[in-house]
Amino acid sequence: MTSYHNPDGSYSEGLVLEGRPAVYVDRSGTVAVANTAQTLAPANASRRGLILQNTSAGALHVGIPTAASSAGGSLRLDPGDYWEAPAHGIPTGAITVLGGTVGQAFIAWEW
Repeated sequence: MTSYHNPDGSYSEGLVLEGRPAVYVDRSGTVAVANTAQTLAPANASRRGLILQNTSAGALHVGIPTAASSAGGSLRLDPGDYWEAPAHGIPTGAITVLGGTVGQAFIAWEW
């Protein structure tokens, strides 16, 4: 265990994390048009995080910062895979998603 000196002069054992409250926006949905990039989350200069999970039976492609494409240049999420924006480099531009079949589902939250 590591001791941490708290601002009030006390000490704590273990890991001490300081967080900020966040409002989560549900960006979950389904593919509306097969093989066409659709907006998952619009550009947001105040974005502090985003997580996306592929809950469908087929692969999804995620476009950051360009439109999603199955031809390359996009993140590929196989069924059950998820992606979380890294805390040290949150993308603030639009994020797009593309699936090969209408109705492919995904779960996503932005904060």
